[in-house]
Amino acid sequence: MHPGHRRPRIPGDDGSHAVSRRIGREREMLMRRLTRLLLALGAGLTLLVVGATAVAADARSGPTSAVAILKPFEGQTALGFATLKDAGSGKTTVSLTMYGLNPKATHVNHIHKGSCANQGGVEFTLTELKADSRGMATAVTTVDKSVADLVNGDFYIQPHAINFPSPGITCGDILQHSSAVARLTAFENQTATGYAWLEDAGGGQTTVTLSLSGLDANGTHVNHIHKGSCASQGGVEFTLTELKADADGKATATTTVSKTVDELVNGDFYIQPHAVNFPAPGITCGDIVSHTSALATLKPFAGQTALGVAALEDAGLGKTKVTLTMQSLTPNGKHVTHIHTGSYAEQGGVKFWLTEREGAEATSRGQLKVTTTVDMSVDDLVAGDFYVQTHGVNFPAPGITCGDIVAGADGRIAVLRSVGDSGITASATATRMADGKSQIWLQASGLKAGVTYHSRLYDARASKDCRGGFVAPVSGTFTADSPTISYISDTDINGIYNLSVREGAPPAPGTVRACGEFEAPKEMAASVKPQGDSGISATAVAKHGPDGKTWITIWAQGLQSGKTYHSRLYSPRSVNCRGGLIRPVSGTFTSDMPMVTYVSDADVGSLFSISVREGVPPAPGTVRACGEFGPAVDTNALSFMELLDRDRDFNRQLKNRMEAFLRASVAGGRDGDGGPSANSQKPLARFRGMVWNSGLAHSS
Repeated sequence: MHPGHRRPRIPGDDGSHAVSRRIGREREMLMRRLTRLLLALGAGLTLLVVGATAVAADARSGPTSAVAILKPFEGQTALGFATLKDAGSGKTTVSLTMYGLNPKATHVNHIHKGSCANQGGVEFTLTELKADSRGMATAVTTVDKSVADLVNGDFYIQPHAINFPSPGITCGDILQHSSAVARLTAFENQTATGYAWLEDAGGGQTTVTLSLSGLDANGTHVNHIHKGSCASQGGVEFTLTELKADADGKATATTTVSKTVDELVNGDFYIQPHAVNFPAPGITCGDIVSHTSALATLKPFAGQTALGVAALEDAGLGKTKVTLTMQSLTPNGKHVTHIHTGSYAEQGGVKFWLTEREGAEATSRGQLKVTTTVDMSVDDLVAGDFYVQTHGVNFPAPGITCGDIVAGADGRIAVLRSVGDSGITASATATRMADGKSQIWLQASGLKAGVTYHSRLYDARASKDCRGGFVAPVSGTFTADSPTISYISDTDINGIYNLSVREGAPPAPGTVRACGEFEAPKEMAASVKPQGDSGISATAVAKHGPDGKTWITIWAQGLQSGKTYHSRLYSPRSVNCRGGLIRPVSGTFTSDMPMVTYVSDADVGSLFSISVREGVPPAPGTVRACGEFGPAVDTNALSFMELLDRDRDFNRQLKNRMEAFLRASVAGGRDGDGGPSANSQKPLARFRGMVWNSGLAHSS
C-alpha cells in the first residue's frame, strides 16, 4: 500500500475478510438450504418461498444460475433478458422477459446449440412469448439440462418473428458471471466517486468500463485493478486506461484485461484510481462484486403481527446500507433489530446491530424506518447465510419477525386500514417469485368470530378505495381463528396498487372491510408507440435511483436524420402525452444518438406516461410517440435499468454501422465479428442506454 494512501479502517477487521468472501462464494456454488420463503424476481432475483423444506447442500459443483441478454438484430426492436436457475435433478428453469415485440403477437423461442455469432440447431423449445398491448412478454420453461451444462456447453436463446418458421429477431448467449460492478467511494477528504462495469469479452477476457466524477479538473489519473479489497489492500494486478478528466472533473475509460469476470469476482479484486502525478495515493476505491442489492422480507412468528422489508444496497468500500421498514410493531415501543448468522430455519448469533442498543422507537401507529451501514459487502451477506430479525420490546426479548437475506430481491409492504366502522386492520407483503408472479402474504386483526373473509388485489390505474381494477385471483378464505392467508397472483408486484380484506366467501365480491396501498414500485417500463404517421417508437425504463430520485432512460427508433428530439414525463392527468407535465424534460437525442437518460424528483409510482417530442426544449415541440408506464422486471445483480447504462462507445460504433454485436452488458456475450450464420442477419447495435446529455453516468 502506498505510504500516503488513506486506508479505510473497519472495526474488528482481523484480515480474515477476504477469506470469508471466498468461503462464502464456495458455499454459494452448492445448493443453499431452502428456508421459509424463497422468492425470486421474474428476471432472476432470488427471494424466499414460505414453508419450503430445508434441503441439505449436495456435492454438486458448477454454477447454479446464469443469464442471457437478448439483443435485437438489425432492423428489429425486440430485446430483453433471460435468467436461468437450478431446478434440481439436472434441470434448469428459464425465465425470459422481452420488450419491443409485436403487440398481442405470439413468438416462438428456443435454446439453440452454439452462439449468436456461430448459430446451431434447436436444443429446447421454450414456452411461447405472448406479447401484451405494449409488446412486452414473459415466459417460464423448465428444460432437461443443468445450468452448468448450459453455461459450459455453448448455448444461446433466440425468439423468432411471428408465423414460425421465421427468422430470429433477437439473440443472447447463455453465460454465468458475465458481469460485475464496483462502486467507487471516495476516501476521506477526497471527492471522486463513480462506478466500474465489468463485462465478459470472450476468450477469458473482461472489458472494464470506468466512469467517475469529482476528479481534478482536466487532470490525468492512473488507475488499477488490485488484488485484495478496499479494506485489505494488495498489489497491482492490472493497469487500466488512464482517466482524463474534463473541465467538470468527469471521466470515463475502458480497458480489456486478461482475466474472466468469474475470476475477478471470486478472486478478491478491487479498483482504485490515484491522484494526479502518479505515484500518488489512491483517492477512491471499489471492490469488484456480482451483487449490488439484496432484500430480506420479514414475516411474523406465530402469534405475532410485525412484518417488514430490509433493503440492502452496496455502499462502497465493502460496506452495505440497510434500510429497514416495519409495520405493526408495538406502538411507541422500542424494538431492537439485528443481522444474524444463519437463516430463518436455523438461527444463529448476532452479526450486526441495525438499531441502537436501546432499540428504535416505533410511531404511535407501530411503524418504523431506520437506515444503518454495516461493515460487510452485499456479496458477502448474500453468500454467507444471514437473516434479519426484529425483537419485541424490552430487549433481550424474543424475535417477533424474521427474514433471510437473498440477492437482488424486490418486495414491498402495505398497511390496511379499517373501512367504515369495521374495526378490521391488516398488514401485507408482496414479493416477486422466480416465475415473475407475486406472492402475497396478509395477516388481519379485528376479524369477527364466525365470519369468513377473503382478500383481493387491485391495479393502480383503475382502483379507488379497493373498488374497481380487480387483479385476479382472489385469495382463499380466512377467519378470526386463522387470520393469515398467502396467495399468488400472475401480476408482477409493480402492477399491484392496493389490496383489501372483504367479508364473504369468493367468488361473491363481499364487502370491503379494510383497504391499503402498497409502497410505490421501484421500476416501471413503457412501450412508446408512434403518434400519427411519425413511424417513431421507443422503449423506456424508469427506476428509483440510489439518490432517491427517478432515473429515466429512453431508446428511440425511426428518428429522422437531421432532426432533434427530446422526451417528457406525464402524470395521470395527461391524455395522449398532453397535459400533466412532470419536470424536467430530457436532453436532446438524434438518429445518430437515439438514447438519453435524465433524472426526475418525481417518484417512480407517480409516472403515468412518457413521450418522444420533435424539437429542442424548452419549446414543447410536437409529440411523435407516446406510451404508458407499466410493470418492469429486474435482472440478477443489476436491474434492467442498469442494462441501459453501459457502453461509452455506443455512439461511435453506431455511426460506424458496426455489423457485430456490441459486447454485452451484464450478461456480456461471446459476440463474434460476423452476423448469425443461420439466417444471414447481421446484428447491429444492442440496446444500451447512454447517459449522453444528463451527465448521470458520471455521478455516484
